[in-house]
Amino acid sequence: MRTWRVGTVSMGLTLILLGIFLFLTQLLDWKPAYAMLGWWPIILIVLGIEILVYLIRSKEEQPILKYDIFSIFFVAIIGFVGVGFSTIHATGIFDKVYAWTNHEVKTLDLPTYETKLDGAIQRIVINSGSVPLSFETSAADEISVFGTYETAMIKGKAPIEKVNDYLFVKTKADTLYVTFKKLPETFAPFYTHQQWDATVVIPDDVKVEVKTDYQTIDVYAKTLKNDWTIEHASDVNVKLGNKVDVKLLAEHIDEFKKNDGWKAKKEQEEDEDTDGWASYSGTAQFGKGTYTIKVANASRLKVSEAY
Repeated sequence: MRTWRVGTVSMGLTLILLGIFLFLTQLLDWKPAYAMLGWWPIILIVLGIEILVYLIRSKEEQPILKYDIFSIFFVAIIGFVGVGFSTIHATGIFDKVYAWTNHEVKTLDLPTYETKLDGAIQRIVINSGSVPLSFETSAADEISVFGTYETAMIKGKAPIEKVNDYLFVKTKADTLYVTFKKLPETFAPFYTHQQWDATVVIPDDVKVEVKTDYQTIDVYAKTLKNDWTIEHASDVNVKLGNKVDVKLLAEHIDEFKKNDGWKAKKEQEEDEDTDGWASYSGTAQFGKGTYTIKVANASRLKVSEAY
């Protein structure tokens, strides 16, 4: 007479259910990890039902359960795998891994910011943070920001959909504050490069202060009718128009070309105590030098004329 051992039926049904769910993941485009999360508790139900059926059908007054050790072990392994999937899923790692494996890098347009300045605004303070910027002066009484950015898109969603996603703008008294926000970090085992190509068009008759976290700052000054200050940049490239009357003040610059007209001095000698580091300060005048562009604490400074 054949002996029924608890676990044999459970293993058979487990294999059938596993095959069905894996087939459905292909047919319905389910995520395999989520399929495991959904079906593994059925294993416990099948095993419990098998034990109850065995006890009900047993003709002994005190039946002794007989187990198929191999089948129970196999079912237990699949159950532990399911519990492991559930535990990992609770941490949110599955969602992040899936998002990373399905991300794509695209170059997208920045939502354009434009605002007309009234006569009350006499000063603009721009904090670019980790964003390199190009500035252009204009005779129009308005400020505008536009450009492109390259980033990873998660689930087809762009990290910047409106101006507020990348800019914080606030007016206080006679000053307009513009701060560039940092893009959301994407989950990836390797560094994901984010690249900006942003341009700020600014009135030529407003005082401007630019602060940055050691990023490149390009200034194209066709005309200039007020003072500028640029601090903590890596590379500063200034291109001046033919008729711009500007005096350049350079303070604590690691490197700049001492072209004709520059009066520069070394602030600190290169020696062992400074690890070979030295900084420079200098001045240069273009035209009458009516207005001032001050560049402080930058790695490199380059100035050219006839823009």
